[in-house]
Amino acid sequence: MSNCGVSVALCTFNGAKYLSSQLESYLVQTHPPDELVICDDRSRDETVAILNDFAERAPFPVRIFVNEQNMGSAKNFEKAISLCSGDVIFLSDQDDVWAPNKVKRIFDEFQKDHDVGMVFSDAELVDEALRPLGRNLFDGWITPKLRETIENGNLFSILLERNVVTGATLAFRARYNKAVIPIPVDIPDMIHDGWIAMILSVIAGSVLINEPLVKYRQHDGQQLGMDPRRYVRRSLKLSWKNAMERIEAKHKVKKEYMESAKRRIVSRIEVPEHIMSLVEAEVRRREDHAEHYRLRNELSDNRVMRIWPIMRELLSGRYHRCSNGVRAAARDLVVDHKRKIEYFEIMYRGKAVID
Repeated sequence: MSNCGVSVALCTFNGAKYLSSQLESYLVQTHPPDELVICDDRSRDETVAILNDFAERAPFPVRIFVNEQNMGSAKNFEKAISLCSGDVIFLSDQDDVWAPNKVKRIFDEFQKDHDVGMVFSDAELVDEALRPLGRNLFDGWITPKLRETIENGNLFSILLERNVVTGATLAFRARYNKAVIPIPVDIPDMIHDGWIAMILSVIAGSVLINEPLVKYRQHDGQQLGMDPRRYVRRSLKLSWKNAMERIEAKHKVKKEYMESAKRRIVSRIEVPEHIMSLVEAEVRRREDHAEHYRLRNELSDNRVMRIWPIMRELLSGRYHRCSNGVRAAARDLVVDHKRKIEYFEIMYRGKAVID
């Protein structure tokens, strides 16, 4: 490590309501940051005034940059990262509160092992007034099996399925900036933290800290959040064909996500063969699922005409790989396509979650 130490990259946009709490939490760190780099995305409230006031009294350098035009969160973080001079860059949202030992706890992990490129932690979910919601970010999300997979150096395989790295808990070595930035904005369902996690999981070691080092505030104004009260298991009455269409579409989007991420990653870094194999296998799996649900959607309204396509799909093994085996095949054989069936999906703020 050089003397540059720790940079905090904070992105702000109309954050006056909660910003002061986050800034104050930097001041009580047992290992203070060596600099705070702030990129404001054309706030229209008192955010910049709050930042300027903080900069005057902070015991470490604070550099504030106000964008000439609104860039969006991904590009704003890209800019903030590029302006940091520290060896380790901590990402920070504007509305959370850091535990006093966050910087030290994470920085210690980098000092222990030179090969570690990324460290992320758990977080405590709190409401607008910082009252605990009774659960942490990892609860029901990072299972013991997933934790073991990450600790064994296989984070990438998990990230193919879903992003388990939240930017508010993330820090990484600045030497990987050339691989990380520019941050792509055209990969479906991926924002800056997902991209950083994915690319670093290929080229560096990762450490998961199973401790809540951030109070992760949940409120209506944030871009993303994890408040379990905002997740709803929605029940819909759909025709059989509409249900099959939705599931097919879900797998197609996930396939596009994989392919887009693959193109971006291979354009930046040399990707090991085993990583490429994982991506290609996941693309094939999603293709397999999409094709299975397409064929189920195309089954004839005439039950007799369904027998051969269902038998063919059973023999291909897709009923077992992609749905509920013989039970699903039997249901397909007898279901009335005109009858509405129960279809469930997990909703987050009105949007179906793709898993």
